[in-house]
Amino acid sequence: MEYLTRIIQFTTETLDFKLHSLCGRLGLHHMMFADDLLLFSRGDKQSIMVLLRSFATFSASSGLQMNSQKSNIYFNGVQRAVKDQIIHMSGCSERQLPFKYLGVPIVASKLGKADCQILIEKIFKRIRSFGAKKISYADRLIMVQNYIRAPLVNWEQVCTPNSKGGLGNKHSFTWNMATVGKLAICKMRDTFQDGYDNGIWHAHHKGYSVKYGYEWLRHKEQKVGCAKLVWKRWSLPKHSFMNCLIIKQALNLRDKLFRNSVTTDRWCCICCIEPETVVHLFRQCKYTKMVLTAICYWLHISYPEGNGIVWVGRINWTTLQKSCCLAAFMAVYYGIWHQRNAAR
Repeated sequence: MEYLTRIIQFTTETLDFKLHSLCGRLGLHHMMFADDLLLFSRGDKQSIMVLLRSFATFSASSGLQMNSQKSNIYFNGVQRAVKDQIIHMSGCSERQLPFKYLGVPIVASKLGKADCQILIEKIFKRIRSFGAKKISYADRLIMVQNYIRAPLVNWEQVCTPNSKGGLGNKHSFTWNMATVGKLAICKMRDTFQDGYDNGIWHAHHKGYSVKYGYEWLRHKEQKVGCAKLVWKRWSLPKHSFMNCLIIKQALNLRDKLFRNSVTTDRWCCICCIEPETVVHLFRQCKYTKMVLTAICYWLHISYPEGNGIVWVGRINWTTLQKSCCLAAFMAVYYGIWHQRNAAR
């Protein structure tokens, strides 16, 4: 499905495609969940042809086809003649708004209070079913706190920007403070006092906004040099995520688990000779050396000194050369991790 996303992104940017009027600010033309696909566009023939062309390219490459019996198309404010042409091209049947997807009502306008009532009822139903008749309020509070405070997740790192060595998720508490700062800056004078001078926001020349307030509150974090090598648009997200963990040495390898008394076996899952550390698994293991040697021979480059990604970043190559080598090394390290899991 990542390949489909790239195809749709390319065709909608290069061909004559027009976004839906409510999706223009977000640049939204498709959404995916599991094996479900939602496509959005303006109700004209050319835009629909661009989306169908994208899906046809994906089908020719992957062999996956659209099930016309389970696929529907929804119109709003489109002339009947245009509707008939689009239905004939797509092969989908027309349905009427609103409809529900995963329990959420899909409407042509913003969701109102009545539309969200079903979500509130589901949340209350889940809370009541959470052992409400058998567990006291104090016990439920302890259980919720234990679930929220997952010890294996470093949320501070997860919510740090990619360029500063994190995974790029928004830090909800900081974002909330930045939002409140826009609405009630006077009540949060102690937090934002260094950013204001005589009532003027001097931290950014364009004045205060939630985005600038959020960045100002997180300004203490230092940028990590290798982050721009890992988090690239051309790299697969799963490869970027895995290599970020490798560089930060955040993987739960056997030697780390052994030192934390989680397991009694500290040896490499692949060679069973040395303790399984990040340096051994991704650099010194005989299996890793064999694979990296073959990849370097194929790329006509020398064997990397240390981590291949960091090594490529230090070499004075062209952007294309670096992109190809980085993609290769990231895919190799991702494959080594999967081979290690398969050998356990």
